Amino acid sequence: MSARWSAAALAAVLVLGGCSSGGERPAAAASEAAPALVLAPGQVRHSVGVTFQYGSFLATVGDAVHDPARAEYRLAVRLRNIGGAWADTTVLGWLRSGGVEVPMTTSGSPRIPPRAVADLTYVAVATPTDPTAGGVVLFGGEQRERAVVALDGAKSTVFTPTAQALDVWLRNGKYTVHVTRARVYAGSIGVLNQQADPGRRILRLDFDAYAHRFDPVNGFFPQEHLTLVPPGADAPVSALDQSPGVIPRSWTVFGGNWIDFPVPADYAGTYRLRLSSVSSTGFSTFHPEKIVYAEAAVPVGAGAPIEDPGPALAPPVPVLAAGPSAAPAAAVDVNLAVGGVNVAGFEFTPQRLRFDPVAQSATVDGQVRYLTGDDADPTSPLYVPPQFSFNAALVDGGRYHQGAIVGPTSVAAAGTTAVTLRFDGVDRLDPAGTALLVGPSNSVASSLPLGSASTVPAYPSAVTEGPVVAPPVVSGDWSVQVTSYRLGMLTGTPAAGPGTRQLELRLTVSCAPGARSRALGLVFRPAGMVFLLAEGGYLTQAVADGGIGDFQPGQTQQLSVLFSVPDSYTPGRLGLTVRGVDEIADLFTDKFAETTAGIDLGTAATGEALR
Repeated sequence: MSARWSAAALAAVLVLGGCSSGGERPAAAASEAAPALVLAPGQVRHSVGVTFQYGSFLATVGDAVHDPARAEYRLAVRLRNIGGAWADTTVLGWLRSGGVEVPMTTSGSPRIPPRAVADLTYVAVATPTDPTAGGVVLFGGEQRERAVVALDGAKSTVFTPTAQALDVWLRNGKYTVHVTRARVYAGSIGVLNQQADPGRRILRLDFDAYAHRFDPVNGFFPQEHLTLVPPGADAPVSALDQSPGVIPRSWTVFGGNWIDFPVPADYAGTYRLRLSSVSSTGFSTFHPEKIVYAEAAVPVGAGAPIEDPGPALAPPVPVLAAGPSAAPAAAVDVNLAVGGVNVAGFEFTPQRLRFDPVAQSATVDGQVRYLTGDDADPTSPLYVPPQFSFNAALVDGGRYHQGAIVGPTSVAAAGTTAVTLRFDGVDRLDPAGTALLVGPSNSVASSLPLGSASTVPAYPSAVTEGPVVAPPVVSGDWSVQVTSYRLGMLTGTPAAGPGTRQLELRLTVSCAPGARSRALGLVFRPAGMVFLLAEGGYLTQAVADGGIGDFQPGQTQQLSVLFSVPDSYTPGRLGLTVRGVDEIADLFTDKFAETTAGIDLGTAATGEALR
């Protein structure tokens, strides 16, 4: 179950403006910061200024230009990925004017990571007459809920996300669910990345899940335990998407979960959320009549716009066809001194940025440092292969250029390795506003501004690590001593979720000389026996470990465990809980030793409660 510690948020902004003919539009207010756009004689520029959601994207329609000589209409649209996964920008568009509907095409459909933006230019041909007055652009196909954007400032038929806080509790059997927020979207912002069906919206319920007892058979998967009954209905609807499930141990809490349900476009009302006592699939389907449901009312109102406008960028402008007298773009070759960025087990330090306007390509040369080390165990679940093979993109404001690594991707286990990233289809580049995005396809991208004017933040912060001096924690036959820690983006499997980083604790584990072997031997599974203390006496379960230790009495081994923590977490004091048995290895154990102790990571500091 993924942990989403800081809410991904959006903004709904509606700006209406005017137009001018044969040149720039009238001077904009300082807050609008309208970009320069050189128009040819006869071309007309219009400001549209409408924001809406489509699939995983918050779309901002910027300026449009009609060119009567070419009989074409160009419209700038900025797409910002507001979801939790990389998403393809395949948003179809049609221009409708005077009863005629023509398709609008783009030069590409880049795949962009969460939080990133890409500016696209939609082009409609065979439009000798300016379609702005009375014209609309329809985004999406007929099989999905369409966004209808009026080009002349009239009312658009669009939707932007809303949210409201909730405090709804359900308990049934082994689980308690605390619903903390309702969000309403025009489409799925998860891996599905699709717009809702016509006349529908997506209701996302954010919740924390508490496990009171170990569930070795089914685990907790939101779609198997939660259903929703709409207002005025008797039958529940099934979920469309969910956060990942888990096999929870006893007395654990999992924050940042979500589940998506389809709801009517007129969604306001009181819903009934049902929590089943057991999974609704698997063995339970033989006797579904015996499943017990707990039910709670979930009032969903109109909500308020989700507030997070993202980077402060000027309104997008369309890319115009180059005229015969257009000046060529300037070449770029600059040395960089911007530091490094942590990328899923590596650190990449850009050193040089080049742009060739003739080849229309840009390159970033840099050095990669492997963070795992040459003493890593290749059989460990947390092992990161020394292959720097990630998605990459170069952004310049809203201009987004996909890239790839040139040459071999293998990196040295020690020291640094030279790596070159190449980006094609770059017709111009402003080094001052440039930033680099790089990361695995199953996670958020790491980002690093390369120029002083870039609005892209540096993310994440650098990896921190250090020794830990703490007495061992003894529980049952086991003694566990934390010897060191690392905090950052440490591995892509499992990947860090949005708003989180990874905390690895390295452990010295000793088995008591007089320990008695159990059914599966003397096995120490860190992910099932080492926990972080959370609020209310519950425990935070690890997301992975470095492997299971198979012990003999009196033996000592070096093991590791990986936790998901908020981006904001700083190394400090934490509560570490060690259990004397793993509930998976001892299915019939209903009693076990458990010891909790305070551990300081490095120097004692004001830490943050992990929940």
